[in-house]
Amino acid sequence: MILPLIEMQVYDPVSSYRVEPIGEIDVETDFPFSFAIKIFDDGLSGLNIEKGDILLFQDSWWPDVDEQIVLVCFENEEYYLRILHQMDSYGRLELRGTGDVSPIKTTKQSVIVKGVCCHVMKINYNQMQIIDTRTGEIII
Repeated sequence: MILPLIEMQVYDPVSSYRVEPIGEIDVETDFPFSFAIKIFDDGLSGLNIEKGDILLFQDSWWPDVDEQIVLVCFENEEYYLRILHQMDSYGRLELRGTGDVSPIKTTKQSVIVKGVCCHVMKINYNQMQIIDTRTGEIII
């Protein structure tokens, strides 16, 4: 499966004109991914996601499980790559990274989820692995 590949950071927002594919990546899987994001900082290192790792996303209007990595957009068209934590049933959210990434407290009405990360591709010792972000289990 050929996916559009985007490069992003976690620490700072990215404006909409910079969320454009820089190329493509070929992923050997039957899982219905929509796009991939290559991380170029260590803002998710607490989840063992490091600079150079590639996150594989599905288009989604909202994650079906709390604490998933999402690509979100605010109305001012700034994009953030964060972990979405639903704080309560009133729609309050916290978007966070790991380490010293500043959390963002907002509401469900203020953000648009563009995609939910389902797997991570790590390249260790010249071998590619796909890891389920919810369980940490190595798939391939």
